[in-house]
Amino acid sequence: MKSNREPNDPLARWTDQTLRQLPGRRAPGTLLPQVMAAIARQRALPWYQQPWFRWPRHFQMLAFALSLGLVAGLAWLVIPHGDIATLAAAKQAALQSEMIKPVVSTVSTTSDFLGTLGHAGRLLVGTLPNWTAAALLGGLAFLWCSTLGLGTAAWRLASPQR
Repeated sequence: MKSNREPNDPLARWTDQTLRQLPGRRAPGTLLPQVMAAIARQRALPWYQQPWFRWPRHFQMLAFALSLGLVAGLAWLVIPHGDIATLAAAKQAALQSEMIKPVVSTVSTTSDFLGTLGHAGRLLVGTLPNWTAAALLGGLAFLWCSTLGLGTAAWRLASPQR
C-alpha cells in the first residue's frame, strides 16, 4: 500500500515497517457458517420483505408505474386546463344530442363530482407560487417512493429475528 506521506517521514516509515511485521489474523472457524446462514435467511424471506432492488421485476415496474401515475396526477392538478366556459358549452352541446343524451346523463353525475374535486384541487394548488407547487409535488413524489424502503425497514425491525 502506498502512503500519501513523503518518503522521508520517519513516523510513516516506522509505522509501515511495524504493521508489516505483524502476523496476519485468521478468521474464526465459526464465522463462515454464520455468514452462510445469514445469507440463507436473507434469501428465504418473501419478496416484499427484501430490499426494493431485489423485488421481482414486474412488482418493481408496478410500483414505478404507480409512483409515476401519482406524479402525473398531481401535475395534472397543477397545470391549468382549458377554459371552464368552453368545457361547459361542449357539455351542453353533447346533452342536446338525442343519441348521446342517455349516456351523458349517466356519466354526468360521476364526471361532475370528479370535475368538482379536480377544480377544487386546481384552485387550491393554483393559489400557491409555482416554486411552492413544484416543491410540494416533488416532496410528495419523494415520500411516495421512499415508503417502499421505509416500509421494508420497518418490517425488518418489527419482525422477530430468526
